[in-house]
Amino acid sequence: MAKKKTTKKTTKKAGAAKLGADTRICVLYGPDEYLRSLRTDELKGALVEAHGEVDVFRFDGASASVADVLDECRSMGLMMQPKLVIVDEADQFVKEGARPLMERYAEAPAEQAMLVLRGDRWNKGKLDKGIEKVGAIIKCDALPMPKAIGWAMKRAEKRHDLVFDDRAATLLVERVGTLLGRLDAEVQKLASAAKSQGAETIGLDLVEAMVEPTAEEQAWKVQDGVLGGSAEDAVGVIRQALGPWRCDPVPVSWALVDLARKLHAAAALHERGVPEFQIGKELRLWGPSSKPILNIAHDAGRRRCAELFDHAIATDRGLKSGAPNAQRSLESLAARFASLSAGADDTPTRRRRA
Repeated sequence: MAKKKTTKKTTKKAGAAKLGADTRICVLYGPDEYLRSLRTDELKGALVEAHGEVDVFRFDGASASVADVLDECRSMGLMMQPKLVIVDEADQFVKEGARPLMERYAEAPAEQAMLVLRGDRWNKGKLDKGIEKVGAIIKCDALPMPKAIGWAMKRAEKRHDLVFDDRAATLLVERVGTLLGRLDAEVQKLASAAKSQGAETIGLDLVEAMVEPTAEEQAWKVQDGVLGGSAEDAVGVIRQALGPWRCDPVPVSWALVDLARKLHAAAALHERGVPEFQIGKELRLWGPSSKPILNIAHDAGRRRCAELFDHAIATDRGLKSGAPNAQRSLESLAARFASLSAGADDTPTRRRRA
C-alpha cells in the first residue's frame, strides 16, 4: 500500500504581511501604539502613491456603529478619491453582534475604500479568514531588545544625523523598554541635548544623566552603598532605595543576597589560592565595586562571609513570607555588610593591600 504524501502546513506570520494599495481590510493590534501608527502611515502612503490623493476618515470604535462605518466605506466621495477609513478601539467595534455584518463585508469589500481596524487587542474568530483573503491581521508588539537597540541607533542617524554609541543605546532600551513611541521621544530628547552641546555622538554619559534609571536598576545600587564600612551609610542607602528611589523591598533584598553570594564565593576561591583576576572573571565582577569585593572577601575570610550569606538568605526568605517590617530587616542586613567591611579595614592585610 502506497504511503500518503504528507505536506507540512506552514503559517505566515501576521507581522510579515505586505501592505499595499490593494489591501481592503487591515487589522493592526497590539501594545505598541507607535508601531500601529507607522503601519497606518505605510498604508496611506501606498494609497497616495497609487492614486495621488486619499480621503481619511476616523471613527471611535467604542461609540461608532458598524453600519455607519461600512456605509462610509461603500459611499463614493465627491472627488472620486479612494478612502482610508480608520477605526480605533477595534475590539470594542467588532463585538459579537456586529461580527455577521463584518463577515459579509469582508466577502465583498468596497473597492474604493481601505478599512483599518486598530486597537490594543483583537478577538480572533471566523472573521479573521475573511479579512486575510482581502488584507492582513498584524500584531504590533514590542520589539525584541536587540532590534529595539538597532532601531534607536538608526533613528538617531537618519532623523537627527547623530551617531548613537552602542553602549548608550543599550542602556537607553534597558531603562525605557522597547515600545517605539517611548524610544522615539527619548532619542529626540537626547539628540537635542547632544546638538546643544555641539556633540556628534549620543554617548553613555548623556543617557545616564538624562534618562531616569528603572526602580530595579536603582535597587542594585545598594551593593556599592553597603561596602563602605559605615553602618550609618549602609542604613542610609537602604532608606534612600525604599524612599526616593521607590524601590520594592524584594529587588533590594535580591541585590544584597547576590552581593553576599559573591563575597562568599570570592572568599572560598581565595582560600583555594585562585588568583584575583581569575576570581573576578569567574564571578563576573566589574566596575568600581569589584576591588572592594575582592579585598573584603580576602580579609574577612570564608567563615564570616558564609555567615553573612546565610543571614542574607534568611532575610530574603522572611520578606517573601510577609515579614512585618521589611525596611528594618534590610537595614539590619545592610549593617552586617558594613560590619564585615569595617572589620576587614582593621586588618593588617587590608592596610597593606590598600
